[in-house]
Amino acid sequence: MDSNIQWYFNPYDQVQSLRQNENPQQYQPIPVVSQPLSDRVCEDIPYPIVHKLLLNDLFNFGYEGAPNIDRLVYHLNNEGRLAEETWRHLLSQAKVIFRQEPNIIFLPRGCTIVGDIHGQYYDLLTIFELGGSLDQQPYVFLGDYVDRGSFSCECLFLLLALKIIYPRSFFLLRGNHESRQMTQVFTYKRECKVKYSIDLWNESM
Repeated sequence: MDSNIQWYFNPYDQVQSLRQNENPQQYQPIPVVSQPLSDRVCEDIPYPIVHKLLLNDLFNFGYEGAPNIDRLVYHLNNEGRLAEETWRHLLSQAKVIFRQEPNIIFLPRGCTIVGDIHGQYYDLLTIFELGGSLDQQPYVFLGDYVDRGSFSCECLFLLLALKIIYPRSFFLLRGNHESRQMTQVFTYKRECKVKYSIDLWNESM
């Protein structure tokens, strides 16, 4: 028997067997890895990026330039984090654009309209692959970018970066989940605290 594996019986099954006057030994033991944090199941899957994406790495031409979307996507694809000054500047630039937009937006014909994303970052990438080139195709997102999925922060960062690059052909509407009330009940607030800090939630909501 492998010395690195511990064996135990499911306590619930043991209680059930005693109630039924059955022998607990008839149940198959469940293997438990004694050191799960150091035991990697899939060795071919790379570890997440450790370093945080700095402001000068994302914005090539100084703080007033557009973000480098290829660098951002690569970093987020590998579960990398953004430095605080980076995400703060990203949000700040996007807010300037949003404040300049009218309350009612008149859209060009042939827009790609996208519904709820809900933190599904890799599905969002697939949508861009299927929906057409961002250089030629207008996009309209109907909101609900965060909550439920595990990558709400990544979805938000990518969408805001694209809004900065394509301010007149990339439109982000606000859904009912883009509110403090909803994100406290669901997962976005907790995700911000785990991955970054409560400041990200406060600034983005």
